[in-house]
Amino acid sequence: MLTSLNSSMVRLAFRLYFIIFLTLTGILGGQLNKYWSRLRLLQRRDVKASHMTGWISGFGFFTTTWDLKSIPGGWRLGSVMGITAALAFVADLLVAYFVHTKDVTARCSFGQGLVIDVSSVPTFAFPPVNGRPVSVAMNAQAISVSNGGPYGIFRKVNSDLDFRADSRDILGSWQCSQTSEVTYDPSISSTDIANDLVSRGLMYESWAKDATINGSSGLETHLVVWASDYGSGGSTYDVLISVDLVADPESQKIMSNFNCQVNSGVVDSVLPTVVSDQSLTAWVPTLQGGCYDGSGTPAITNVNAFLEQLLNAMVMVQGGKNSLLNSPLDENTQGCLLAETYIGLPVIAVGGIVALDFILVASSLILVFTRYRTQKSYNQGAKDDKDSMEAVPNGLPGWMLMSARESSWNRRDQGIIDATPESTGKLGHLVCRLQQIRGKWTAKLARAASRNDNGYMMADHGRINDSD
Repeated sequence: MLTSLNSSMVRLAFRLYFIIFLTLTGILGGQLNKYWSRLRLLQRRDVKASHMTGWISGFGFFTTTWDLKSIPGGWRLGSVMGITAALAFVADLLVAYFVHTKDVTARCSFGQGLVIDVSSVPTFAFPPVNGRPVSVAMNAQAISVSNGGPYGIFRKVNSDLDFRADSRDILGSWQCSQTSEVTYDPSISSTDIANDLVSRGLMYESWAKDATINGSSGLETHLVVWASDYGSGGSTYDVLISVDLVADPESQKIMSNFNCQVNSGVVDSVLPTVVSDQSLTAWVPTLQGGCYDGSGTPAITNVNAFLEQLLNAMVMVQGGKNSLLNSPLDENTQGCLLAETYIGLPVIAVGGIVALDFILVASSLILVFTRYRTQKSYNQGAKDDKDSMEAVPNGLPGWMLMSARESSWNRRDQGIIDATPESTGKLGHLVCRLQQIRGKWTAKLARAASRNDNGYMMADHGRINDSD
């Protein structure tokens, strides 16, 4: 799932969602455990002491399970507690891993830029070489490639850093393939090399060249030569290019030769001016500068890609009338790469499980609480039962309160400890009694009638035991 919302905000929203719903599940689960225990006692049924732990969250559930050697809250509620505890850990990890920024392809608004009109007559005798449109046309191809798209002759280009060309943006492209390599002695002049390439069929006659002369030796390096069939009187628009691969002017000169052809007839209207002698002569310094990484460096490794991009840029500058302030007449969008937030399916799945977990606990609480209220109304002596329910422990605070009551009013004969009416304030004539039977503690709700300061008459109202 993808969204345009900021990934940080999405992660925050998911974390808040999990925190809120897991917390509410714990609160409702504690009430469910309390009323389930009270319901069983009102029904005069046994309740294991380990089932009256209240809701235990997080890692505490697993440590309590280990300590008790049984599942807190019973296997039904305990299973839900265990799942909820695991979800608390898993949810945060999944949000951290599966919610992140992802680049996706799209169509973005274009605005203004270099808009190619291949149907009109070219404005210039050859593409202007020194304007900003040249940089934009070259950079647009580099940006598209860096964003995972192709380069080529684009219908329209601007300086958008998110640009990623797709099939709707491309009119065609130049394609340059290496044909051969020829080695020359460093003492041979660049003119002689160019003429020799012509004699070998590797260069057209009407060539243009550029080279750098070494100041100390007077030898030439960084030699580039190119010419077109059209400029040499032919009928095609092929361009032959030869590039010196070696940096050292005193070393053998290796000339790598390329044949470049455009793969689309859509731009034929501007090609005669792009590949003319005048055009190639004006652009040859740009050709030489782009084939190397600077003074004293060998040719770049991807010479053919640069040659293709340079020829593409020449077509775009000429077809776009060397202006960056034009707007397209038809489609005002271009391919782009947008950063959107990716939400993995595991996060959505766990979010659904958390919601179902909450609904299960909430609906169970409603059912148990309804049965509890019904049972209280049904029981004979409901007032005593109502008051006595306040003494039933649930979770650590409940057991601590019960222990405090017992320590204030107790008698230890026969291992019996009473929580008295006077100490609880709401017990009425019922007390919660812990009695040790065969080494195990059993809790009972018992009816008590005071005989004297130390004794009670007992009547069982249900037991809470820790035996299995």
